[in-house]
Formats: sequence, structure tokens, C-alpha cells
Amino acid sequence: MRRTIITIWLRRIRSAFVKMFGNPSARVIAEQELADARRYLLLNQSAAEYHTQMNVFYQNTILRLEKYLKEHP
Repeated sequence: MRRTIITIWLRRIRSAFVKMFGNPSARVIAEQELADARRYLLLNQSAAEYHTQMNVFYQNTILRLEKYLKEHP
């Protein structure tokens, strides 16, 4: 959430500079989009790793609880 707010503010600041100094070149826009894509990839990879580990955690929890319930009817 915090990164989203920061990203929004950075885009607003960038927009203000563009208005003051004119439109950026296609190369500048492409470089900015590439940097954004790399950042989002890292964030999504971290989220995917987290969710993968959470899946393992819940699978183990289910197995443990099923075993407990079988042993203690």
C-alpha cells in the first residue's frame, strides 16, 4: 500500500516536471516504463514466493489437524 502511494506521488511529480519542461522523448518514456516493469516484477516475485510458502504452511496445518482428529475422535 505504501509503495502504491509513493508510486502515485512520483508520477504526479514526474507529471509536474513534464508540464514545466515539455514532453519527454519516446526513449525516456520507454526507460521509465522499463524501470517500472522491473520494480513490479520484483514485487510480484516476492508476493508469489510468499504465497507459495503460505500454501505449504496451510497444507501442513491441514495434515496435522486431520491426523489429530483421527487420533482423538
